[in-house]
Amino acid sequence: MVSSLRRESEEFAGLGEKQEAGLRWSTAKRFAHPEVGRLGLCCQVLLDPDQA
Repeated sequence: MVSSLRRESEEFAGLGEKQEAGLRWSTAKRFAHPEVGRLGLCCQVLLDPDQA
């Protein structure tokens, strides 16, 4: 899909050249659940070297 976007969109192709995109290794997310109330979750990216 990324290859197709690069071929078809100059704007998308240019974004990769700027190298502003990247992985977030950790982040926090907040949700308002209708039954439980507010939830705050911390997330981490886990990489499997066999899937790289």
